[in-house]
Amino acid sequence: MKFSRKVLVGILILFAVVLLFAETREIVILHTSDLHGYIYPVDYATNKPANYGLAKVASVIKEQRQKYGEGNVIVIDTGDLIQGSPMEYYQWLFLVQSFSFYRTCSFHMISMLKEFQTGIC
Repeated sequence: MKFSRKVLVGILILFAVVLLFAETREIVILHTSDLHGYIYPVDYATNKPANYGLAKVASVIKEQRQKYGEGNVIVIDTGDLIQGSPMEYYQWLFLVQSFSFYRTCSFHMISMLKEFQTGIC
């Protein structure tokens, strides 16, 4: 019993010391999902400009990193990137461009669960 108390007191002291030197930072978490193959900021059905697509997402990520600092912005995507747009069915290079987008924008995490719901692409 005494050993357990000593361990508990030691852990509490350790946490107290860590808190003394802790730094408060503001972080921003950017989340994307269901981009559905929209590479360009164009509505493919009407061929008119649109306010969405990978280009728009990249510009928002860049803007937020400039505003809050590179290390204070976490970017994640939860899938459905490669299904749903006429462009991705037409353009086979879409898959390569999409994953290049993840690298270029330095995503911290991506989830590809939805991409495999109906088989591989």
